[in-house]
Amino acid sequence: MDHAFFMKMFDLASMHSMLGKRVSLRGMQGTVKEILEEDQALVVETEGVSIQADSMGYARRRAAETVVVPVFDADGSYSKDFLEILNA
Repeated sequence: MDHAFFMKMFDLASMHSMLGKRVSLRGMQGTVKEILEEDQALVVETEGVSIQADSMGYARRRAAETVVVPVFDADGSYSKDFLEILNA
């Protein structure tokens, strides 16, 4: 799929309308926090799934994990993660 086709079908205004949207990604709940226009990707912050260590290396608390979701995969079609977000 051509990247220009993506921009016609799903323009930047549509991408920006996804900001703040609650999404499901890889079985986790999260929120779209940012749109990376040049990289054609979404930044999704998941809810407290990783454990953050303190300065001594001990598990201290759960922290949000940030995932960059590319719109396209290597062959130019929509990435699996992006389709999961669109179809949720």
